[in-house]
Amino acid sequence: MKYVLLVVGDEKPWQNASQAEREAVYAEWGAYSAMLDQRGAARGGNELALSHTATTIRNGIVTDGPYAETAEQITGYMLVEAKDDAEALEFAKAQPGDVEIRPVMEYPSEPPAQTPQGLKYALLLYGDQSVWQNATPEQMEASAQAHWKFTEMLRERGAYISGEALHDTGTARTVRKKEGGEVLVTDGPFAETAEQMGGYYEIAAKDLDEAIELAKAVPEPIVEVRPVVEYTG
Repeated sequence: MKYVLLVVGDEKPWQNASQAEREAVYAEWGAYSAMLDQRGAARGGNELALSHTATTIRNGIVTDGPYAETAEQITGYMLVEAKDDAEALEFAKAQPGDVEIRPVMEYPSEPPAQTPQGLKYALLLYGDQSVWQNATPEQMEASAQAHWKFTEMLRERGAYISGEALHDTGTARTVRKKEGGEVLVTDGPFAETAEQMGGYYEIAAKDLDEAIELAKAVPEPIVEVRPVVEYTG
């Protein structure tokens, strides 16, 4: 089974961190990623640029900033393969930061039709969960077809990298690290907001303007566009 581990936190400590402090954090994440690789569990993931770089499209209207001004923001995500919920929780507890665990809806997937070129962006999809929970089978099928068409459009443009749909927040658990090494696990998402993240796409675009144009075509009411932090060397 696949799970997305949404890395969440207050961005201010990172913004105020020294270079040495940042390098120490990256070393922790490097060790964690190596552990996942050794366990054969790593399936992908990205660090996201800070939320002040975000652009949100809400019902076709484009605004600067994240979709919600919450105390904590999603700062990245990791996709892992686990045999069950217990192993996914084990992986989450081992992360250096706080995380929300969400199981992934399993759909047939294919690799990109061509190698994507350009800058990487994450399109975070948000919506009112009750709409999906109360949808008829016909409405669910129509939504799935709309996303399939969007994905095919991305493939044709050489912009598709990956994408995942998440189970609703009724399946979510949040893992928080406390002072003294205590680990607190609670049921539910990291933030109780009117809309919740329902999935994401990872795309390639020549610049932010193109990423926004692609995001406008996503068949969801709210899309947050976040640049992906890319590393060289």
